[in-house]
Amino acid sequence: MRADWCSTSGEYGSRSMISSTENPAPSRSQCQRAINPAALTPAPIEPERADLRVLRIGLVLLLIAGSHLVSHRGLASRRQRGISAYTTCDYSRAVSELETAVRDRPEDAYAQAVLGEAYLHLYQYSNAEIPLRRAVAISPNYSYAEQALAYDLTMKGGITSYGAGRYQDAISNFEAAAHTRPTDTYVQVYLGDAYSQRREYDRAETVYRQALVYCPRYSYARVALASIYARTDRDEQALKGYSEVVEQEPDNGSARLGMGLAQNNLNRHDEAIATFKEAVRRHPESAEAHYSLGFGYADAKRYPEAVASLKDALRLDPNHRQARAELDDVLRAQGRVRLRHN
Repeated sequence: MRADWCSTSGEYGSRSMISSTENPAPSRSQCQRAINPAALTPAPIEPERADLRVLRIGLVLLLIAGSHLVSHRGLASRRQRGISAYTTCDYSRAVSELETAVRDRPEDAYAQAVLGEAYLHLYQYSNAEIPLRRAVAISPNYSYAEQALAYDLTMKGGITSYGAGRYQDAISNFEAAAHTRPTDTYVQVYLGDAYSQRREYDRAETVYRQALVYCPRYSYARVALASIYARTDRDEQALKGYSEVVEQEPDNGSARLGMGLAQNNLNRHDEAIATFKEAVRRHPESAEAHYSLGFGYADAKRYPEAVASLKDALRLDPNHRQARAELDDVLRAQGRVRLRHN
């Protein structure tokens, strides 16, 4: 029997997954995040051209904090270290250095913008908003900071809507974010997930492919694309996609279970069972792996082994509704087989 599809977010490639982790960000080894440090080249408005009222506020703040300031050389050093860390993609260090720099010199719009961008690279959208708003307040015509802030707000809105199941609202936000930064792989994948939740598979496939242009080894996007093939009855393509991820990442449970499902849907039951067995070996505490092995056995009409695997799944997760339903089906099928032999 062909596997039915879960609607739960994060479940790609089988009736259940090793993990339902939401849209993990690409690692630096998979790709460099598409927001290029070179994009920070536009400098903030020069102080003499900035809003005089904002400048006066900044001067008052400096006078109040004067007794607590470190030397000018120390400030410049922290600022420069933070910007250097950013340009070498050490975003955590950039945040650490620049947080101190802007605390001591809050009127530095460029440092505020770099700090906000570093937070964006760490996918910390709430933290990014504060320095980006400050950069815009200090230099109201600072277009780069304005665009970064718009991106940040649309990403936050999209993620919130996605988590609440408001997928059309999420799509609107993610499309706006993607328009602002079309080479950002993370927003492309989130947009693909939202399309997928609405069963707009053609659009989902397009944006997953776009993400992989900029980040070819982004495993989440590759698994998601393979899941689109599987959902649209392209099992050979799905199998190829899942298998390539498994070859590079043997412990990727979602890809391995998707691979087994594709094999199962192609009636290659022995191969599917072998794949699911390996998933169980690598993830023995995963109810999903045992459940997948159970339905693999069931589809091969190896009912005693199916019962054992499904019971293992329920032992690990007593509330696993799919495993319980599958077990009931297998026990009924097993009963019919016994009646025929009596």
